[in-house]
Amino acid sequence: MRYFHLLHLVSGVTRRHSWSLPAQHSTRTAVHYLKLPRKEGDITNWKVLKSNKSIIDIGLCIYSHNLIVNVATCVLTQLLSTCCPDFSAREPRINVDAPTTFDIELQLLEFLRGNPHPHAREHRIFVMNTEWEKQSVGIEILGDKLVLILSHTNGWRPDNRIFAYE
Repeated sequence: MRYFHLLHLVSGVTRRHSWSLPAQHSTRTAVHYLKLPRKEGDITNWKVLKSNKSIIDIGLCIYSHNLIVNVATCVLTQLLSTCCPDFSAREPRINVDAPTTFDIELQLLEFLRGNPHPHAREHRIFVMNTEWEKQSVGIEILGDKLVLILSHTNGWRPDNRIFAYE
């Protein structure tokens, strides 16, 4: 018999097995879920999988691999380098002329425990650094393969990136 897990977003939107969030300075750093009761009177408890970065999408492969993959991002600000005349070693300053960029990574975790997945060669995979804050994200996991699609519009021209992992 299979069990279904209900995923819950802080915003109150619930869906079974999938969701995505806008990347716009997202502060979503946790996935809340519960195991649905089998019969009336069963007690259910919300569980939480936390991340140290903002989660913009997730991929699930629970039954085959007990796997949840967070697509996570963080904002990078460029610090002035030591060659700048006004650089202070005690107080690094933000270079206001440098563009803000965003690192995107995959976090491979055990769904039931939230630990790094034991069968993953790397539990954090750097995907790319981008200047685009509002990415459209698609993630699919089938067996031992994962496909990540990142899309945004560069002016009038769409810019899509497809990443495949085994």
